[in-house]
Amino acid sequence: MSTEPEHGLGYQELEHQVQRVAKSLDAMGLRPGDAFALWLPNCVEWFVLHFAAARLGLVTVPLNTRYLVTEVRHLLTTSRARLLAIDPGFHGLDFAGAVEELVADGSVPLEHVVTVGAGRCDVPHVPFAALLEPTAAAHGGEPGDQITEQTPLVVFGTSGTTSAPKLALHPHSNVVRHSEAVREGFGLTADDVVLGMLPPCGAYGYTVALAAMAAGARLVLLPTFDPVQLPELVAEHGVTFLAATEPILRTALAEPAATAKLGSWRIGATAGGSVAEIVGLLDSGGTVLVNVYGASEALALTAFRDPVGDVATRSVPGGRVADPGLEVKAVHVDSGAPLPEGGSGELLFRGYCIFTEYLGNPAATAAAFTEDGWYRSGDRGRVSDGGTVFEYQGRLDDTLRLKGFLVDPAQIEETLLTHPAVGETQVVGVPDVATGEDIAVGFVVPVPGQTVTGEELRSWCRQRVAGYKIPGHVEIVAEIPTTPSANGDKALKRGLREAAAGLLGAN
Repeated sequence: MSTEPEHGLGYQELEHQVQRVAKSLDAMGLRPGDAFALWLPNCVEWFVLHFAAARLGLVTVPLNTRYLVTEVRHLLTTSRARLLAIDPGFHGLDFAGAVEELVADGSVPLEHVVTVGAGRCDVPHVPFAALLEPTAAAHGGEPGDQITEQTPLVVFGTSGTTSAPKLALHPHSNVVRHSEAVREGFGLTADDVVLGMLPPCGAYGYTVALAAMAAGARLVLLPTFDPVQLPELVAEHGVTFLAATEPILRTALAEPAATAKLGSWRIGATAGGSVAEIVGLLDSGGTVLVNVYGASEALALTAFRDPVGDVATRSVPGGRVADPGLEVKAVHVDSGAPLPEGGSGELLFRGYCIFTEYLGNPAATAAAFTEDGWYRSGDRGRVSDGGTVFEYQGRLDDTLRLKGFLVDPAQIEETLLTHPAVGETQVVGVPDVATGEDIAVGFVVPVPGQTVTGEELRSWCRQRVAGYKIPGHVEIVAEIPTTPSANGDKALKRGLREAAAGLLGAN
């Protein structure tokens, strides 16, 4: 495992560091079930801390480094995290200042702060290096002796029908079995070099990293990543496997000379709806690319296309489930009745990699499952091959896919509504034909007597939410445009999307 350009770490040394850190965390008083938040970039320390937490039965709460204070406050409060790890000097961002604000207002239950790197932090904290010092376990023996397969391990943030992100909880057994299934499915071995460019705060980057480690492969971790760099990185490190999103690959392959640098890349995964052109281009150079499916509730790479399939088949989102321990079926959207093979409906899942609960949200947990234990994905698709293969066709609701992240438009709407001049707002997505991703467009009705511009509101969002949640366009309107219909809600969204598409086309 290595983080470029800083340093590398062999698996034996990784194990040694994990043992040391676990004992230090135990001595700090952290106990099974406590939440442990990582607001760190993609780095070796992220995984050392995560594995050490796992040994103690702690629940890791990964936080995206793009999150702002308001988002971090919500997730720390929901998880009741006792410890937060940050890199104060990462990318010139003021993580330390954010932590100072969180501690000062007393809104989160933090007791410990761990720092990685050399950045300044004025809040009382423990440097990561101090955790590596020899320490005796608080209770004697090895910490975490009571950990089982069903001990909670990690949560991933997910958008859904509520405005605030939910935290999908996975136990040890989900991650261990799924990592092995993905390793086997892609044929990863100790001879592979895996490019870890996706952040482990998301299920996609996390699953890729864990599968690489399950294989004993060399994992190259990138704290920051520019898609334009991808061909050079593949050539420099002799990368044989990587997983990415459609926009990343489309940008990386834009230059005609890019494919000439990809000779070592033998197999990879992509997530996107319009990837046939990319799959075909890489296929001609000897790289096998397959489309995949995943979700925070089911881990990433839940299913993927057969690498021996033709270009057309490998380009379709979905695929065969990673492990036969996962069942999938399609049901009628309204009645919930099972559909025959080939019928298009809501995809339901049940089995080894499905999350156990939304942390601290029993109502949302109950709503996510049927009475007989099937997870309602909210995705439309159709199954085949005896229910082991499925095609993902899209979301049933209005969730947006923004720069690789699923975002509930209500999150953006709530941020716009905090502006004193905003009286009413609706946010919809318009597909970008070039990438298949959504562009968020907000419609805003000002408070009577108030004036505000779209750019002012985009700047307002820029200071309060992660960059990928900032609307691509905000339109100030006298009223929210709609289309009369017996189904008011669907008509509203359809009318808004049509209006949004017209606005973007005129820009």
